[in-house]
Amino acid sequence: MLPQVGDPSLVGTYGDIFWDLPPVLSYNAGEQIGCTIYVANVTDVDRSYMLRIRVTQDSTVISEGTLKVNNKAWFDIGAQQYAVLPGSMLSEVTNAVLTIELVDNETSEVTDSVSVSLVSAAVTQLPVWETPVMSTTIDLVTLMLVLVMMGMMMRMTTKKKEKE
Repeated sequence: MLPQVGDPSLVGTYGDIFWDLPPVLSYNAGEQIGCTIYVANVTDVDRSYMLRIRVTQDSTVISEGTLKVNNKAWFDIGAQQYAVLPGSMLSEVTNAVLTIELVDNETSEVTDSVSVSLVSAAVTQLPVWETPVMSTTIDLVTLMLVLVMMGMMMRMTTKKKEKE
């Protein structure tokens, strides 16, 4: 029985896609995002693929299109082969999710995808309580407690020697 449209078992069946971007990226709208995309043909036959790009905000599609490979929408990869595709892209919005879908030509289905959350720099700043200053303050308090404990132990030891 062939997989049906939208069937999760299609993921990775006709090809895989990977890239070198983290799951979350501090991003300013309009900046170039450099990355390397890896597409693998995991089947025993030559296949044609397309890379569809989609930007969403709160589950609403903001933009979509095709990433061209050698100025073509579709590109071929031999059986059990892979392609390394260096390049760059950009988004006109931030606080959005950028997704690249690998579409198989024969089935017209998305066989795999990768995503990155583009988060504005203001959102990615650490809260005040997680800054290194607080960490240093905690270390100073610990050091002070250790010094007080050592002082108390020295007094007790000195008094004991005086009694003897």
